[in-house]
Amino acid sequence: MSGLSGQYPLSDLLECAGLARSSYYYALAHPKGPTRPELWDAAAEIFSRTANGCGHRQIAMCLRAERGAVIADKTVLKMMHEMGIRCGIRRETDYHRYNSYKGVVGRTFENVVGRDFEADGPWEKMGTDVTEFRQPWGKAYFAPVYDFGSKEIVAWATSTHPNMRRRRTPTWRSSASCSTSSCPRSPRVPDRYCTRTVRMCIAGLRQHAGGRILQAGTASQHPDPHSD
Repeated sequence: MSGLSGQYPLSDLLECAGLARSSYYYALAHPKGPTRPELWDAAAEIFSRTANGCGHRQIAMCLRAERGAVIADKTVLKMMHEMGIRCGIRRETDYHRYNSYKGVVGRTFENVVGRDFEADGPWEKMGTDVTEFRQPWGKAYFAPVYDFGSKEIVAWATSTHPNMRRRRTPTWRSSASCSTSSCPRSPRVPDRYCTRTVRMCIAGLRQHAGGRILQAGTASQHPDPHSD
């Protein structure tokens, strides 16, 4: 922009660049320069003491202890980036946060539903999920059973603990409320939580759904399929 300021009006250049006039003059008055250039040689000497170099925290500690420099760790890191040096002690892959995922655990089922939750009639596709409510006295859990055909809540259960004894109540209650003469023996669609992997719910759904259990999402990640 400085090269074009003599050929075009500065106001037009600032408008095209979307830059404020004060920001332009501040950048002219404070040109960007190297970070603490007086410490570059000392930082390079400290970095070369080991074969793989050392990190910015180690360099900052040595600069403060040996040179008496007042410098922050992140300033040393910025200085190392400008110098083009990097510690090779850490692993080659990029740093990533801790992830406790250890792969698929428990039984999984084929995704027959394919995220198609439309049903031609009642008791053809059903789903359930858990909602947690935080109260002053503790936590409450609400588990409804939703019929994708009739758009109704056909069963529900409440509990103060998110265990499978609570999940069994709406499963068996909804199965008992549907008589064989009024509705077909249709498959149920459990939620993406641990319901599909627990043997108790799998047996109950297979008994009341004619042996067909459909999956609404991906594989469950419950650590213990036999826990209650």
